[in-house]
Amino acid sequence: MSSADSGFFTNIEKVDAVIAAAAARGVTVTEPFCGLVRWDGRFRVLGPTKDYYEELIRQSVDDERSGAAAKARAAKAMRAMVASGTDLLHRALSFLPHTETLAENPETTHRNNSSTIITITDTKTRILLTGDAGVPALEHAALEYERHYGGFDISRVALLQVPHHGSRRNLSPSILDRIVGPRGIESEVKAIVSSAKASPKHPSPKVVNALLRRGAYVVATEGRTVCYQSGLSRPGWSSIESLGPLDESD
Repeated sequence: MSSADSGFFTNIEKVDAVIAAAAARGVTVTEPFCGLVRWDGRFRVLGPTKDYYEELIRQSVDDERSGAAAKARAAKAMRAMVASGTDLLHRALSFLPHTETLAENPETTHRNNSSTIITITDTKTRILLTGDAGVPALEHAALEYERHYGGFDISRVALLQVPHHGSRRNLSPSILDRIVGPRGIESEVKAIVSSAKASPKHPSPKVVNALLRRGAYVVATEGRTVCYQSGLSRPGWSSIESLGPLDESD
């Protein structure tokens, strides 16, 4: 392994340690590729396929060896230095912008597109977990979803984990139209964003507003613990309001 490769495989020792611990306890380690099913179909992996994953890894290693990945990390670090966090309440608008501002073909890293995408289903709800997947990976997963469950308009997702902390580089208008529904409808989808408190970029106001245009109920964790329940209540917990429209000027 070259020194360039070692920058990509920064956590390989930890992965090896987890696998060794599982083996010591008699736990079977299974690669979560498309088609893996557990518990009578209630847990299903939609992506990536093994072939797509291996191609993404090859591309990631090539980026490391060429120096492209290092340059991208340096640019990201520079942007982070000049960015300042703002509480989402201070970005609130009194109206929802009508213009679609998400890019149709945003760039997402090969590494993020290698995220495992899964569905969890019970008798009433279906949850879609996307990790850090970008548009290409989500499109592959959407095809697999439709193959098993029918169109998203027929077999709705109740809860969507918004990919990569709500980054604008991971979603497009067309993939949102497909998974959540077209603009101007009440989709009833709960969209949960895992984000740090007062993060300067996450969730992106463009993503929040795009989800709101499609009738989604949008919640950002903002450093809090958020619990999703279907028709139940728990002592000590209270409901959380959906985010409203956000200023996109940044």
